[in-house]
Amino acid sequence: FLYFRGAATRDIYTARTIFEPPAARLAAEVATDEQIARLREVLEDELRALAGPAVAYPTIGWRFHTELVDLSGYATLAVMAAALEHISEHHASRVVAEWSATETSQVELAAKAHRKLVDLIARRDGAGAERYWRKHMQIVGDLLFADDDGDLIDILD
Repeated sequence: FLYFRGAATRDIYTARTIFEPPAARLAAEVATDEQIARLREVLEDELRALAGPAVAYPTIGWRFHTELVDLSGYATLAVMAAALEHISEHHASRVVAEWSATETSQVELAAKAHRKLVDLIARRDGAGAERYWRKHMQIVGDLLFADDDGDLIDILD
């Protein structure tokens, strides 16, 4: 449906920047210790993925985003995040595959940002989690869309 509406990959990311930072705040406010532990497990999967090629990272990195939104406690947000995960992951994988060796160090910075967010959530710092996640997504968006040509979502992938 997004493809037929002419949605570009940037549209997907912009939508995520609208609902993910408040979801981070909500996660800090309502997630159980068990849910936070599950988010830490996804983070550990990310850290293990860093040992491989950088192009493999976006798959697990976007799973972190989806898990984060799930912790917000809002089913609608969780469904939206899950529905957009494949599109976001596919775009990020394409971008990372084209990065130089120095640019691929950005995936390590993303993993560090994810760790800091989990720590904010575990401390129940909702306002801090929201602020931090909004800034992180802005920075990452600028990197992912630095050479954005307005590509439509590719429904064949």
